[in-house]
Amino acid sequence: MFIETVAAQSESQWDVEFKNTFVPTDQSGSDKTIIDRDLVTRGKYPIIILEDKVVSITFHFRITDRPISERKGPASSGFIGLQFSPISYVGFEGGVGFSSYTREGLIRGAVWLGEMTSTQGDYYLFTEVESGGSNGWYGRSNFRVNLTDWVGIGALLESNTGGGPRFDIMIPTEIPISIYLAGLVRWGSKKLKTENIFGVVGIQIIF
Repeated sequence: MFIETVAAQSESQWDVEFKNTFVPTDQSGSDKTIIDRDLVTRGKYPIIILEDKVVSITFHFRITDRPISERKGPASSGFIGLQFSPISYVGFEGGVGFSSYTREGLIRGAVWLGEMTSTQGDYYLFTEVESGGSNGWYGRSNFRVNLTDWVGIGALLESNTGGGPRFDIMIPTEIPISIYLAGLVRWGSKKLKTENIFGVVGIQIIF
């Protein structure tokens, strides 16, 4: 069902996502040059429950490695914040954090509709934006429609790469797992050249 029960919303949840972003070929002709490796952990713990309204404390940690950038070694960032769900399938989140790479403070906002952390439900939309420091801002949006318990299709948009279709294979076990593929076209591209197309492969596990 699309609309969850309040009891489900009032439970603590964690999910772990690992993804690789790569281009099919680069200017030197090498294959599958990985440009980003991301490991993301998200969590929420309800602290206030008033009828169908839930306020949760949230945690968000990310480690990013860019093998072909000038930066040596991975960089990490962490956020803590609050999420407000006025109804069972809508949530608004805000938080503050810190980047280990720039050693500067960050702010983060997110909104989601539907069932974000499960293979259950008909669809979900999740959008997040981070800003602060010399790195500017970063945004990401995921949309997925579940065709069956095992298959979902949608779109993935990322500010630092591009946007395009997404395909999910979901394993609806007691600990749901989603494996996804996406093809992103670089923002501002006028031609579908190989250097303007990014591939994304990821896996998400929900606890």
